[in-house]
Amino acid sequence: MKKSLSILFALTLALPLAAFAQGTLKIGTVDMQRAFKEYNKTKEAEVKINDAKNAAKK
Repeated sequence: MKKSLSILFALTLALPLAAFAQGTLKIGTVDMQRAFKEYNKTKEAEVKINDAKNAAKK
C-alpha cells in the first residue's frame, strides 16, 4: 500500500514537469469583444436588457 502511494505521489510530481520539459510554452489570446459579438445569444440578451432599461425609464 505504501509503495503504491509513493509511486502515485512520484508520478503526480513528475508528470507536470515532463509536460513543461517537452517544448516551448505556448500562450493564446482571446478577443472577448469578438467572442461576445459572434455568440448567438448576445443579441437576445441585449434586447432583453434594452427592454428592461426602457421600462425603467418610463
